[in-house]
Amino acid sequence: MTTYLRTLVTDVKQGSAEFEEYGFQVPDVKSDVVDIEITPPASVAPVSMHNIGLNETRLEFGAHRFDVSHSFVEDMMESFGVDNGYGVWRHPSVVGIVYNGSLFSLESIVPLAVGGEIIRWTIVGNQKELPPTRAFVRRLMLPTILSSSVLYPPSIG
Repeated sequence: MTTYLRTLVTDVKQGSAEFEEYGFQVPDVKSDVVDIEITPPASVAPVSMHNIGLNETRLEFGAHRFDVSHSFVEDMMESFGVDNGYGVWRHPSVVGIVYNGSLFSLESIVPLAVGGEIIRWTIVGNQKELPPTRAFVRRLMLPTILSSSVLYPPSIG
């Protein structure tokens, strides 16, 4: 599956004519989410329950490990105007990684170097957004079904 780096692009325009006549300057802020495809594709694996337990409260169930090529990070370094790989992952516009319809926060960022040259970045992320599933929809519908008059007919009084 395709993996994306999710960024938030904010466009701030100074002043709003509607409020300026009252002496206020309210910036006109517009934000857009941009998903940048990670190429070459990242290697993705779920984090084992053992490792989640070892990290105590830092990792949550559903956490994944992403192995991202340094060539992608180099492209992003140029795009973001930063001079190191950590600057890409900790850039203020970066929201997280999108994989399989879910957003993952960036919890751990570790480079792998061979001969003093970084070749890969291992990112461990917590799953923040879950795509809707049938089980989720059933949980939403269960209270409605249980409170229906079919299960609890009105009492005759």
